[in-house]
Amino acid sequence: MFVNNTDCQILISTDALKVGNDFPNVDDVIILNPESPEDVLQMGGRAGRKQPYSNPGPRAICYYTQSTMKRANTVLENGKDEQNSSDQNYSRHGKMTVQMAKLILTGCITAELDSQFGNPAEDSRCFCESCLTLPTPTNDNCRCSCCQPETPLPPIPRESACSQRPTRGPMATRVSMDMRDYGSNALRRFRFQIWKKSQSPRLCSLPPAALLHDNTISGIFDVFSQLRSVADLSPYVNGFLQGHEQSLLAEIEELRKKFGRMNIGLDPDESSSLPSNSYDNFFASINAPEKAPTYQSPLSANVEPSPVPKLTIRIPPLAKRKLSNASRPRATAKRSNHTGSSIHRQIAILTSQS
Repeated sequence: MFVNNTDCQILISTDALKVGNDFPNVDDVIILNPESPEDVLQMGGRAGRKQPYSNPGPRAICYYTQSTMKRANTVLENGKDEQNSSDQNYSRHGKMTVQMAKLILTGCITAELDSQFGNPAEDSRCFCESCLTLPTPTNDNCRCSCCQPETPLPPIPRESACSQRPTRGPMATRVSMDMRDYGSNALRRFRFQIWKKSQSPRLCSLPPAALLHDNTISGIFDVFSQLRSVADLSPYVNGFLQGHEQSLLAEIEELRKKFGRMNIGLDPDESSSLPSNSYDNFFASINAPEKAPTYQSPLSANVEPSPVPKLTIRIPPLAKRKLSNASRPRATAKRSNHTGSSIHRQIAILTSQS
């Protein structure tokens, strides 16, 4: 797949591919924190197996952490390999040898490798059929990064946090967290169905997320209300999803309807349809004030209504008490609220027949 697929530009692998393969289309090899000079040669030797070479030619690029550089300095100062240690860097990467420390801190990588492996400074010319057909190019000058340092790239201007955020719609048109979770699961099922039905060997060798990444799905719901056409979806459609734009738009329109159901507290997966196709009329109908129900007597003309029962409650008269002169004004005001020495109230409660 990697050799015959011209669209595949990057291959991520473990140490299993550092020996035993001759991929002809590997131009660069990037090695993360190699542990020994042998790893540098074996992994870096996977680049440039084809000829003729293109400019700038095959490259082996090694990345080291700052802690690795400090360990290399310590090893050279002590003059011996690292011993067993409880240091976290040691347990993660293994012990560092003097040879590896010299290679990391050398002034010429090519010369140091030749010295450690006993390579001659210049190879004698080979007259075999292969070398005569495709002669090995000779380097007049060493091209390692120590002898020919790369020109530093200009700093990349950072965008402000506001410019990185997508332009979202009004608050009323944004989807809630429940809608976002429901829609994300729906789009994951959508991409899986496309991946399952695909006959492309390229796509079958990749996970379904290659069609529609989770970060892309999150970006879709950030501007969900603005996605109304295929042109609006173009920033979210990669090469694997091309040709399925109409299906994606149909899925988004279906989610829009289901979000409308969720917005009014209905089950989005319920089979029954909403009363209105426009949704606006339906939302207006549910927001209209309810009319008071009119009571219709269940009694027919042949049935006489039964008398309404009455309930009489008698309240005993207030007890009389002697009032002092100090409390008389208050008593006068209190007594003015009542007429007569006793109160009889009759409360009739009308009950309707159920």
